[in-house]
Amino acid sequence: MFLRVSVARLGSQMANYKVKSLRLPGYDGDLGFMAKRLPIMGIFKAGLIHARTLDDKQHVFATTGGFFEMVDNRLTLIFDAFYTVRDLEDYTPDPQNPSFGLYKVDADKLSAEEKKNYVLSMLRNEIGDNNVL
Repeated sequence: MFLRVSVARLGSQMANYKVKSLRLPGYDGDLGFMAKRLPIMGIFKAGLIHARTLDDKQHVFATTGGFFEMVDNRLTLIFDAFYTVRDLEDYTPDPQNPSFGLYKVDADKLSAEEKKNYVLSMLRNEIGDNNVL
């Protein structure tokens, strides 16, 4: 059994994927999604997204937040911003705050650039700690 995920972000076409499970950063903890979930919609906050593929590989991404809708075994995600491991190539940690991302902050109070640096720092730390893609 798999979950269909449709992903949209500003300036790009919608992409579709099949995954076993997906975890989004929620305001009161992570939101987990698997196939056959009841319909639900809501928002998610800045943080990391974990996806488990059909071949059991773990992938991690970063987002500055967005909106989700789960209907008929299809999860639709609309991102404010979405970052992959490739985005880390151009990322330089903030020398004023080298531990940015090692602790949780209220990302809603950050500027767009600070929020981007926050989630990229979280992604870098996650990749280093867990060797995920």
